[in-house]
Amino acid sequence: MARLLAAVSDGAPGLIRAIEECFPRSARQRCLAHKLRNLQSKVPEDQWPEFKVRAIACYQAASPALARLLRDDMVSTYGAALPSALACLQDDFEACIAHLRFPLAHRRAIRTTNMLEWLFGEERRRTKVSRMPSANAPYSN
Repeated sequence: MARLLAAVSDGAPGLIRAIEECFPRSARQRCLAHKLRNLQSKVPEDQWPEFKVRAIACYQAASPALARLLRDDMVSTYGAALPSALACLQDDFEACIAHLRFPLAHRRAIRTTNMLEWLFGEERRRTKVSRMPSANAPYSN
């Protein structure tokens, strides 16, 4: 029988609970694109470029252990200045680095839901029925 190895989701509590209940042996990966958007909303614009580079370094580290070290360094660096951003960074951190347990070739595909969201959007766009004017409707310019 096949087993689901990883499930990728945003931070919706209901979806997280469903994944954990229905697929308890699967890794749950938090979508990093969504997580970075959440972080950006908590960091001042002038500090965001440096914070973003450091957050991405955590999420794309060579190993989970290195990711945790980089996270701890961010906590010591930004602790007093950006408490809400660091709380967001630490929230669900293990799910943000779940992809690091997989082969390097697979990591890019499983660390975000953006490709899946793009495909859903494309499907909606291509199957959207355009409304034709009725025979009785006046033409408008």
